[in-house]
Formats: sequence, structure tokens, C-alpha cells
Amino acid sequence: MWNKNRDKRGICNRAGLCQEHGFTLLEVTVALVIVALTLVTFIHTQNRSIDLLAETANITTATLLAKQRMVNLESDPFPDLNEAEGTFAEEEYRGYRWRERVLSTPFEGLREVQVVITWEEGRRERTLELVTYIADRTITSQQSSGQ
Repeated sequence: MWNKNRDKRGICNRAGLCQEHGFTLLEVTVALVIVALTLVTFIHTQNRSIDLLAETANITTATLLAKQRMVNLESDPFPDLNEAEGTFAEEEYRGYRWRERVLSTPFEGLREVQVVITWEEGRRERTLELVTYIADRTITSQQSSGQ
């Protein structure tokens, strides 16, 4: 049914006063809540992305530092049984520490080598460990077969 009190500007009452259509306070509040939740989620996602990027960079650096220490140990013909630790001399690696352990194995002429890199990430300490085995290169194939 056609409303006689309807005008181009909105709904008019009997006194001739017209109300324009608009949003109620509830509608505006709901819209603001939706925008706020979306914005908070977006900011949280961005912060998490930055944290993951920093964590990835630290793990990559620790891996390269551990590999560097491992190469130093592998360059010896046959490392002695020992344990050592220290820090890196380079300024950009000052937050990283290393620990090396050369352990015996049940097999003669074979040593287990462990390199552990430790660093602080936020409030927690993170570690990365590489393990390899080094054979005595001075033992020939004839000696190892018992001849």
C-alpha cells in the first residue's frame, strides 16, 4: 500500500516534518566492531609475520655458524676427544655462542662430533645442533679389514 506521508527526502509525519533515512546507533556500533576486529586481526598477522621472519633469519645464521665450526673440525685428520665452547669474534654474531664436543664411538677410528649454537630470541634461549661422524683418514683399507 502506498504511504501518503512519504516524501522524496524520507518519511514525513502528519505535521509535515520529514525524517531522513540514516543509520541507527546500533548499526554504526556493529559496523565499528567489525572494522575493529578486522584491523586487530590484520595487525596481529603482520606482527606474527615479522616474528617469523626474524626467527628464520636467526635459524639460518645459526646453521651457517654451526657449519663453519663443523668444517673447522672436519679439516683435522682425526680430532681428539674434547669439549670446547666460546663466542664468535665477529660483531654481527655477538649474540651467538658455540659448544663443540668430540666423542668416542664403539667403532675404532670413528668419532662423533657435535656442534651446538645457542642464541637468545625474545625471552627464550634457542639452540641448533649439528652432529656428524669423522673417520680417521690415516687408517688404510688394509688396516681396517684386519690384514
